[in-house]
Amino acid sequence: MTPLPLLCLLLAVGMGCARAQPASTPQDDVAATLDSLHDRAKAAMRTAPATLKQLTDESLALLARHPDTEREAKVRVLRCGYFSENDREATRRELDRLNALLPPSSPSSLRAGMLACDGELHEGEGDNTRAMALYEQAVSVAEAAGDDRRLADVLYLRGYLRGVVGDFPAGLADLKRTLSLYERLQLAVEMRTTTSAVAGLYSRMGAVDEAQRYYDDVMRAMPSTVASRERLVAQHNLARNLERQGQWDSAARHFEQVLAQARELAFTRGQIYALRGLASVRNAKGDGTRALELVEEGQRLFGKMPDESLRAQLLVQRGIALRLLRRPAEGLPALREASELFHRSEASVDKGLALDEQARTLADMGDWRQAYELQARARQISQDLLRRQIDNRFATMKAQFDIEARDRENQLLHRENQANELALAGQRRAATLQIVTAVLASALAVALGVLAWRQRETGRHMRALAMTDELTGLPNRRQALYTLQSLVARGQSDGALLILDIDHFKRINDEHGHLVGDEVLRGVAAAWRLHAPPGVVLGRLGGEEFVAVLTRTSLVQALAVGEHLREAVAAVDLSQWLGERRVTVSVGVTLTQPGDNLGAVLGRADGALYRAKAGGRNRVESA
Repeated sequence: MTPLPLLCLLLAVGMGCARAQPASTPQDDVAATLDSLHDRAKAAMRTAPATLKQLTDESLALLARHPDTEREAKVRVLRCGYFSENDREATRRELDRLNALLPPSSPSSLRAGMLACDGELHEGEGDNTRAMALYEQAVSVAEAAGDDRRLADVLYLRGYLRGVVGDFPAGLADLKRTLSLYERLQLAVEMRTTTSAVAGLYSRMGAVDEAQRYYDDVMRAMPSTVASRERLVAQHNLARNLERQGQWDSAARHFEQVLAQARELAFTRGQIYALRGLASVRNAKGDGTRALELVEEGQRLFGKMPDESLRAQLLVQRGIALRLLRRPAEGLPALREASELFHRSEASVDKGLALDEQARTLADMGDWRQAYELQARARQISQDLLRRQIDNRFATMKAQFDIEARDRENQLLHRENQANELALAGQRRAATLQIVTAVLASALAVALGVLAWRQRETGRHMRALAMTDELTGLPNRRQALYTLQSLVARGQSDGALLILDIDHFKRINDEHGHLVGDEVLRGVAAAWRLHAPPGVVLGRLGGEEFVAVLTRTSLVQALAVGEHLREAVAAVDLSQWLGERRVTVSVGVTLTQPGDNLGAVLGRADGALYRAKAGGRNRVESA
């Protein structure tokens, strides 16, 4: 009997051999076509979204004739991601269909994709709490399904949002895990996108130099031959980091390039982000007219786009531009709406900036009371965020340090083992004299090293003592006046001096003794070190009199700092020394002026302090 493979070979080609190579069925051809369309649409997701829509339209038309639940779900997950950028109603329609195709009991990782898309929609609408809950579910479903690619995608979304709301360590952990998964899957584009997100997180933390290094690495690794959404997003984030540093010209060049690429790619959201950035640069340079034109161009492009955060950022730039154009009353509603949007989305950094701009606008309108209240709220947000940033950066650095310390410990153990082996071999070969010589040389080197270190530490300690008040630990009169003299020498009107005097301090010394008076001085200084806003240089002039020096400030801001320092002292608990007596301070405030000398500034501040004392004490007055 002729073997089957040989029989197949002898038969005519057109007849084939059914058992050896089955002929494909029409259903197989449909499945292959759908899979091909899906792969091409997925590839177009980051580079050509319009192509993605066209290919998924073709897939749905084919699925209408040949139903297939899983393949339809794959197509609609892609479409959901596409529409989440530009059409919230279309996104909801896709989510409704996906909910019917993928019930909660479905173990498929496609459900993770659906949950992620739902989260993106809520994030765009400013509901970050709901978005975070959906991302949490998506991560759990992707992990249960064992789909590393889907898991990496949803971890990226969760990590990015955690950075937006200020949970920096958790966000960084998600993004590092994402990067590891993409690296294992050898997805270079996704790796660069994730690295850019890590840079954005560092930028929000205020670590702009670290962020800059990451952005530079991403831009160097990216192909530069053609415009792409990947390059556009990375370049926009780089420009935003330069904006945060106040490098306006460099930021503007990058924003211009982003705008050109976004127009070439017909990427509407990219155009709006670039226009917002250019408006911010123009406002920073005092050109409210051009800034307002850029904002209005962005608002016209907005359409149905579900991105409340971006809309709020445009409103802030609109409010700033109108204030610069001396039309603050027109800009105030935009700033109030932006503050409310940022509040709903828990975007603390942006909310603080919007409140600060509202305060400036109200001040221009003459409403000083409300301006002061809003500026105090903005400053509190800034202080809370700074405290969180310090805590978060410490936690992150501690984790990194622990890892590096373990690595160093392992290296030291390895080196120690090698050294022990060499020592044992050397003991068998070396003479007693060689060993003694080595020991003496080592001891001499250690002694010299210790001596040099002690001299360096002694010098550093002596310098610190020369400039520090021994009782309070604050800079002493010499250092405080040196700082003030440096400010006055610049001849600018953007600095401030505050003189702070403890009320009735002589009575405290007389009634309770000088030792208690010293404890009061220490307690007041400790409160100021804990609660003083960033950038405030404190010092003790002598006795119960202190100073605070501010740079790049306004009178409203200086008065707010004085009030904050006054309240910090009022809250100090000194009952163990003073009983029910409360300690208060009076504060005199003045701004530096062109042509000032040290004596003039001190005289004005002292005069303001005298008015505070004459007005009843425990108050802040300005010159």
